[in-house]
Amino acid sequence: MRRKRQNIWEDEWDDLRRREEKYIYKNCVQGTKLFSKLQKIVPKNLQSKLDAAFSKAFEVIFDKGTGVIEKTYNKEKRQSEYEVREYAAKIREDKQNVRAFRKKASGYARKNLLFSSLEGIGFGLIGLGLPDIPLFVSLTLRNLYEISLSFGYDYDNTEERYFQLRIIETALYSGDEMRARDESMNALEFEHVSYQYPDENFNIIDNLSFSVERGSFHCIIGISGCGKSTIFRMTNGLLQPKSGTIRVAGKPIAGQKHYCG
Repeated sequence: MRRKRQNIWEDEWDDLRRREEKYIYKNCVQGTKLFSKLQKIVPKNLQSKLDAAFSKAFEVIFDKGTGVIEKTYNKEKRQSEYEVREYAAKIREDKQNVRAFRKKASGYARKNLLFSSLEGIGFGLIGLGLPDIPLFVSLTLRNLYEISLSFGYDYDNTEERYFQLRIIETALYSGDEMRARDESMNALEFEHVSYQYPDENFNIIDNLSFSVERGSFHCIIGISGCGKSTIFRMTNGLLQPKSGTIRVAGKPIAGQKHYCG
């Protein structure tokens, strides 16, 4: 039996997954250069101060610095460019138009990596100093912001910020810890989810939390009316939770484009 041919979007997704696996494998073996360098040059008695400095830098930038970062690029232009690429891909679903999203994101990443190097953000180039941390954080977030816009996502809300921090955190690890964190980001997650049908006076789903990692197989078993179908309806967006959050790949399913549970 011949295997059914995938469409161009599935091919692109598979290619991105292969690139991700290649990156993870490389860093599982070699470790990340930044993390290895920080381990060598950061004294143990400085680690707590460094952690506090990074935490404060993210807090300040998320609170007041996003507008400053946006002054370094044209957000409206980035959004318009995405809409043009999206329209072109809908009109003609060929390899060139589908890969244009990834190509644009890669261009932003290379450009911001160059800026980081020129500013001495490698830490080892200029010596580790606490005043360098806000600049490092700003350039890291700028990179994520521009990549988000290239795929049509906004970035200035609580859930997106949470996802950005998880990306950065995962990238600093290596080996099995990096792989585990990456898999958790690609999982289906229910976090304290509750649901109540309009004609009932109780929660059919009450404070449910679980995680299903990509590629794994699970069964939900229970008597009729216990909420099995409700879980699946919430997963594919047919029902909205009364409370709690459902995430796929670290991001809430509410508002995700091209998402199907």
